[in-house]
Amino acid sequence: MGANRKISASEIRELAKSKGVRKGGAIGTISQKEYHALISGGYKKTRKRTTPPHRHSVDFSFTYRVEETNDGFIIELEGKHISKNRYMSLGKRDQIRYKTSIKKAAEDFWLANRSMFRSMVPLNRSEIRFAFYEPRLRDHDAEAETIKPFQDTMTMLGIIKDDSREHLHPVRDREYCEQIKSPHYKAVAFLTKID
Repeated sequence: MGANRKISASEIRELAKSKGVRKGGAIGTISQKEYHALISGGYKKTRKRTTPPHRHSVDFSFTYRVEETNDGFIIELEGKHISKNRYMSLGKRDQIRYKTSIKKAAEDFWLANRSMFRSMVPLNRSEIRFAFYEPRLRDHDAEAETIKPFQDTMTMLGIIKDDSREHLHPVRDREYCEQIKSPHYKAVAFLTKID
């Protein structure tokens, strides 16, 4: 742009505003250098950058318990388990933290009860069913992202030989994943040995 371009009132107002001059203030406070930059097109309006709010990580905390029965095990995972939809809305880091928190709860239980596992023989073949206690009932497949890491801990602790279909079977005569309305969150796995 040429140096003889006519300066508009809005450009003066923008420049004055950037310099802290209030409405009705003296435009003479703009320096000669700034004036020439403005009329030559060198002045650019800058927008204020806004920093997005910091996204806090979600806190996951679980308590793990194992009880041996005559025909298998009852395993409890107490803590706020989340639905599949909620899990998918998390960032990758929080998804990993969720699964790791379940594993850590199992490890903590093992450390506090090592004598219980010394003589334990892993179940070679067993049936499994789940009961999920939660304040609001969810969709049929809503617990998928909790079931998988929960089953992984059973293999990790040596309760079952493996969580593949060869060794672990969903129950046939009952609902595989039952949901029970409760003010407290808890997931319970019932393992029954298959002879």
